[in-house]
Amino acid sequence: LNEHLAKAHSDLAQAVELAVTDPLTGLTNHRGAHLRLQELVRDRRDAKRPLSLILADIDGFKLFNDTYGHTCGDDILKLIAQIFREQCQPDDVACRYGGDEFLLILPGRGRRDAVAIARRILAVLGRSEFRPPSGERIPVGLSLGMASMPSDATTVEKLLAAADSAMYDAKRLEARTRR
Repeated sequence: LNEHLAKAHSDLAQAVELAVTDPLTGLTNHRGAHLRLQELVRDRRDAKRPLSLILADIDGFKLFNDTYGHTCGDDILKLIAQIFREQCQPDDVACRYGGDEFLLILPGRGRRDAVAIARRILAVLGRSEFRPPSGERIPVGLSLGMASMPSDATTVEKLLAAADSAMYDAKRLEARTRR
């Protein structure tokens, strides 16, 4: 009986892990990000401790998929996931938030730390080489937006909205710069 219960417990733990993990990148998925954020925002608000988010969107991702195929797109997603994972400290949470969006949750860290991490992410990405089977080097760009608690918001929804708005401001600025 104990052996059967242990197996059932293990199977349940594995099912829960699968429910909050993106299968392609191994990062926390959208659902897991929201669950973790709810918990962290509640804890940080009560303790009056900072929490920052970095929301990232891959520039021109649809074009990568359309031009080089979905396998190439998957490889780009894995590259970004690895860069996010490398920038994490033990309490941070790296997430694949959507199709080509990533979220880095930074408990206990304010805006200054988030800006430094965002700069490191962009620097590492700039040094990274992505090459499809055809061999040419493809530059990969990210638009990043940051928001911090309590300065930008004190709820999950408003914190995500602030990061999303900042990300789209960066995306618009990048598009104007390219033109």
